[in-house]
Amino acid sequence: MTDWVLGLLVGLILGGIVGVVVVRARHRHRDQQHDRQREQHWHQQYEARIETIESYWQQRLDQEREQNQAYTTKFEALQTERTELLTSHQHRLHELEQQHQNTLNQQNEAHHQAIANLTEHNKQAKKASLNTSRLVIKGKVAEQLAPFLPGFHYLPSDARFLGDPIDYVVFDGYSEFKDGQTTAEDLEIVFLEVKTGQAKLTPHQRALSRAIAAGRVRFETVRIQTPNPEMQENPPVQELRSPVIGDVPKGETVSEIEPSMKDDRHAYIRAYQPWLDEEDELLKLRYSQGVAVRAIAAELQREPGAIRSRLRKLGQT
Repeated sequence: MTDWVLGLLVGLILGGIVGVVVVRARHRHRDQQHDRQREQHWHQQYEARIETIESYWQQRLDQEREQNQAYTTKFEALQTERTELLTSHQHRLHELEQQHQNTLNQQNEAHHQAIANLTEHNKQAKKASLNTSRLVIKGKVAEQLAPFLPGFHYLPSDARFLGDPIDYVVFDGYSEFKDGQTTAEDLEIVFLEVKTGQAKLTPHQRALSRAIAAGRVRFETVRIQTPNPEMQENPPVQELRSPVIGDVPKGETVSEIEPSMKDDRHAYIRAYQPWLDEEDELLKLRYSQGVAVRAIAAELQREPGAIRSRLRKLGQT
């Protein structure tokens, strides 16, 4: 009995131990299976997560590739458009340059033609001016030499040259009267104007002619009062002006001696033009006759300063 009970107890103990071991083994196996399942679940979730992330980034990459492709296409289109615009601009620029060059050539031709026309016009005008000046100078010289030319019906000694407003005052018969060959009743005063070609009397000369024809001519005597003898002992100092043409006294200005020199300079149409031999001869003749500088300037159509300079150059002053 005792052995049987002991054996039973031992069997029960061993069975309990074996059961515990089996139970624990089962629990361990179950835990391992749970761990494997959990690990497999986490692994699946991880792989799913990785796939999701990879899918997301793949989509992003595909989108960026599509955008890059679109950008590339758009850039190529812009590049093509830029090339076309550049080509069109260069072509248009070349056309504009050609048009501008053609316009410049036309303007240069027109400018050269205008210069040629102006030069020819100036030559003709200068030639006409010189011809006119020569005619005027020849006429002036002819006026001076008129008493010594054929057709002058008076003695040169009876003629007195004025120049303006008429050329001569002729005291016809005066030389013979001085010599006792004629009487006072034979004297006659003639106002004489010398003209060449088809020249006509000026309005002022025609007015003088009408005044003479109407008898509005008279002879007058002007008597100058004799100064007080006391004043003669100590005569006042007066500022005398030089009688020599072109000679300006010290301390005086040209405007004080000849105020009329301030006349319009446009009247001197021969100013700055070359001097002709006929002008030099007429200038020396007028200077020798004592004609004023202003009168010579008006006659030669040059400025008074030019008259003085020419007189100095000719050795007349």
